[in-house]
Amino acid sequence: MSVADPHGSERATPAADNTPRWRRLFPNTFDALHSRNFRLLLAGNTLQFTAMQMQNLVRGVLAFEITGSFTALGFMALATSLPGFLATPIGGVIADRVPKKTVIQAVQTFNALNAVMLALLAWSGHLGYEHLAITAVLQGAVNSVMTASRHTIIQDMVGRDRLMNGISLNVSVQNLMQLVGP
Repeated sequence: MSVADPHGSERATPAADNTPRWRRLFPNTFDALHSRNFRLLLAGNTLQFTAMQMQNLVRGVLAFEITGSFTALGFMALATSLPGFLATPIGGVIADRVPKKTVIQAVQTFNALNAVMLALLAWSGHLGYEHLAITAVLQGAVNSVMTASRHTIIQDMVGRDRLMNGISLNVSVQNLMQLVGP
């Protein structure tokens, strides 16, 4: 459709832009979510990050209740972090040689069994500080092995053109769950 301007020439009228304002301001913010597999991965990661943060919080509370020591509480954080620092390079090698989906599923299963074992020990009344420390070390080690697979599988799902968007969304969810999870 054209409109006559006062000087006799015709010009095209701009089409109405029905795009939401947020989409015009941030046009590629959620592009990786177009991939169904990435949405499933992100949902699974959200649940995993939440569960991990809740476990870390509960493990710390239990460690303090059992020992009454702030030092023991600090060692609980160290028991989760140090194995992660040491096992991350191994996770990279595993991510290169083993199917990423298999690694993620195996670690998630292990984490679930680790949590069930801890719950059974607490329920039976036999939970000790050493059990908390062992489960923290195991969780820290296996999660660091899974991290490389979890990050590298994103490219397989969203492609190279949406990779940065997928990584950004995944990290954003991880950081959000550090706040919300506990």
